[in-house]
Amino acid sequence: MIALLRGTLLEKHPNQIVIDVHGVGYEITIPVSAYSSLPEQGAPVHMHIYQHVREDILALYGFLTKDDKALFEKLIAVRSVE
Repeated sequence: MIALLRGTLLEKHPNQIVIDVHGVGYEITIPVSAYSSLPEQGAPVHMHIYQHVREDILALYGFLTKDDKALFEKLIAVRSVE
């Protein structure tokens, strides 16, 4: 599992970034709240990663802190709210 990515910020959009890690570009979905805390394009960056794997998709979700990632994991674990 991918837990952390550290590299150069290639692209940044309000809900998505691309990080270059030794020549491989990782597309990562981020919360909109993280966008304003990101450095400028071309700067070093690191993200805590939640890797979501299903038979039809491999998705990476990035968070600035371990606490944000842990909260996300708790939220997606909820089955239903009544």
